[in-house]
Amino acid sequence: MIELNRSHLVDSLTARLDTAANGRQRTMLERVVEHAAAERDGDLADLMATLGPATAYHFWEAQGDVGPKGLDGVEAYCLHLVESNGHILEFRTESIVVDDHCIVAEGVLTMIQPGQLMVEHPIAGDFCQADKTYLLRLRNVMLHACPF
Repeated sequence: MIELNRSHLVDSLTARLDTAANGRQRTMLERVVEHAAAERDGDLADLMATLGPATAYHFWEAQGDVGPKGLDGVEAYCLHLVESNGHILEFRTESIVVDDHCIVAEGVLTMIQPGQLMVEHPIAGDFCQADKTYLLRLRNVMLHACPF
């Protein structure tokens, strides 16, 4: 049986608060903790409350950046993810770097993905089946640019 620690990212970011160099970095970390907790919990209202008007998700694949852009695009993406149970994941962070403009978290992302979501993926759609469930594990780097 696969067990995921869905709070690992939230816990890692919260622990990093203790070593924030200044108030701006602490505020940025607090916002990303709120965002990560809302993602974990599938709370779309709280998630969207952590985003600014110029929000853009960047998901780089072979054909380029396929991430949703703008608040409407990100909200539709997140709603679909939650409704499909695609937000069931663990991000086991290995390093977190913070400066006054960006937070970078790097580690291993493990996701339990329903086939109905996987068949929509431009790369996986050709070989995934909608009635199956998939376990994905990959290295991941998240960059949270904080313009405020």
